Amino acid sequence: MPQKTFLVPTDFSPCAEAALKQAIELGRGTDTRILVVHAYAMPLVGPYDGAIVPNGDVIASIEMAARRGLTDLATRYADCGVPIKTVLKNGDARDVILSMAKEEDAALIVMGTHGRNGIARALLGSVAERIVRTSATPVLTVHAADT
Repeated sequence: MPQKTFLVPTDFSPCAEAALKQAIELGRGTDTRILVVHAYAMPLVGPYDGAIVPNGDVIASIEMAARRGLTDLATRYADCGVPIKTVLKNGDARDVILSMAKEEDAALIVMGTHGRNGIARALLGSVAERIVRTSATPVLTVHAADT
């Protein structure tokens, strides 16, 4: 049988790390690899009627911090019994997760959810909710309180 891939999106939060731990538990003892992906979108700042794209130094700083975070995760879980690969992508997290799941023929997306509701959810949106609603790949959500 071909190796299965579990896609684990991360924003480096405790919820995302709980999802990674759950994916490791599900994959341990099977022919599964874990693909940890972090997506970042460049922040736009500026007046109400326009936007200013950050300069190269800001972009490099964001990318470097994300790479450090991914490297740290991969290092901490290197001996977990399941191969882990990390990927850094520029783009909207929802779009990146859906496209990576399709590209990698992921068997499962395991992702954390912050469990926001009310105004916070309306203002910040929910990446997990959109993935659950639109993904052709099965999705397992892990809430921070589940840990």
